[in-house]
Order: sequence, then structure tokens, then C-alpha cells
Amino acid sequence: MGHIIDKEAYDREVANFLAALTEKTKKFYETQGFSRLTPPVFEIDKGRKFDKVVRNESNRRSVYCYIDKASGGLLKGDWRAVQDHRERGNIFNEDCLAGCDPYGLAYLTGPQYGWGF
Repeated sequence: MGHIIDKEAYDREVANFLAALTEKTKKFYETQGFSRLTPPVFEIDKGRKFDKVVRNESNRRSVYCYIDKASGGLLKGDWRAVQDHRERGNIFNEDCLAGCDPYGLAYLTGPQYGWGF
């Protein structure tokens, strides 16, 4: 954390992360047989230090994760703020979804749910 990144590169990687997350979530819904459900739409709520990735599903909004604007790190949090500053992944990594699962970022310890495919 803490190194300065180019705003254009950051914005491009955020868009790539949202696109990859949306695509993987659609595939998850298809493989799990959720044919009557509409996959969620992921949106960004801009913040000063962190951008909030919001999962919008049938007009129900929930926080998926936070992105550290200084490093591109993916962080766990709740509706209000980042709760754990240990990175679960990074939008600049080749596999930016490595620390993600269908419902949010993976836990560092405890159950790991994964994508199931």
C-alpha cells in the first residue's frame, strides 16, 4: 500500500475488474441453475481514499468490497467503511478475481466458498 498510481491506469483497471466480476458472476448464476434470477450489476461509489464496489441485485444494494485508490488493493468492509486493511487481491494483478467469490471477498481464515466451477 502507499505507492502512487496513475489515475487513468487505475480507472481502466477498475473498469476491467468490474467487467470480469460481472462476467464471472453471470457464469456462476448459469452453472448454479439460477435461471429465474437476474445476476447483479456491480457499480462504483467513489470515495476519497477508497472506492466502494456495490452489488446491485433487484434494487437491493450491498457492499461487495472496497478498492484502495493508492494501491489498487481489494479490501473487505461493510456498508460504512473498510473493516480490514489486509488485501485480498489487487486490480492490477493478472488474476484480479483470485481473492473473490460470488458474495464478496474471500476470508483470510475460515470457510472458502469459491465460484464452484
